Amino acid sequence: MAKVTLNKVATEAANDICDACNDIDSIKKQMLRKFDDFLFLCGGSKDHFMNAKGNYEIDETEVAGLKFLLIKLYYQDGILSKFADKRHPDESVSLSEVSEMFEALDKYLVDTGYTEDEVGAFMSMLDRITEYGYRCMFDYIHEYVDMLEFNLRSYPYTYQIMHAQDLMMKMKSLFLKYTTDSIQDIVKLVELSEVFGTYERPTEELDGHVLNYGNSEVDEIDKEYIERDARVRDMFIKDPDLRNYIEKKLGRPLGEYWTSPLSEEEG
Repeated sequence: MAKVTLNKVATEAANDICDACNDIDSIKKQMLRKFDDFLFLCGGSKDHFMNAKGNYEIDETEVAGLKFLLIKLYYQDGILSKFADKRHPDESVSLSEVSEMFEALDKYLVDTGYTEDEVGAFMSMLDRITEYGYRCMFDYIHEYVDMLEFNLRSYPYTYQIMHAQDLMMKMKSLFLKYTTDSIQDIVKLVELSEVFGTYERPTEELDGHVLNYGNSEVDEIDKEYIERDARVRDMFIKDPDLRNYIEKKLGRPLGEYWTSPLSEEEG
């Protein structure tokens, strides 16, 4: 499916409401700023629709819906803007508030005359960019775990332990799988950079990250990768069993990929 950049959609939206005027760039910047604030309030992030070149893009089928969203936010009109403007940009919003906004918006679109398919396509796009469904699933997971713990209270202690261990092992298995995938990605990055001759160890030892991604002082993406590596490294220090498991899967010691030692023995 063809992709369209967020910048291009914002340009088209600004042109739609400012025909033959000279302030299109200013309008586009305001739209994008309000869009960022709206995403933050909903708990979403643009990072998951960033392409390899660092541009944000959406599916071609979502362009009309996104233009509608940008224009509504710009005019500070309707449910979307009321939801965003009544809060400070740094204030988070609960899932129930986001859900209420979604329901009100759905009803507004139906009452305004949009077809069922148009409403469904727009709400699907809104769900994806705000990551609402994803957050709801994890909220439900927490609720189910709490319900399980509460309902097991009436059973004998041995029975409680058995089911709690079963749940813990299943969750740990998933955690190990995703952690292994993450480490394998790091290894592939190192190997690929070696192929292209770009791999370099930092001249100064930094806070436990894998490799020198770039100029972290100016590149926010580099900072995020460095922070991620430091968190992963801390996990290996706190959990030797996890480290042994990953090293067995990779067939190589993890100490090769960190600038600072993973244990006192390695120092």
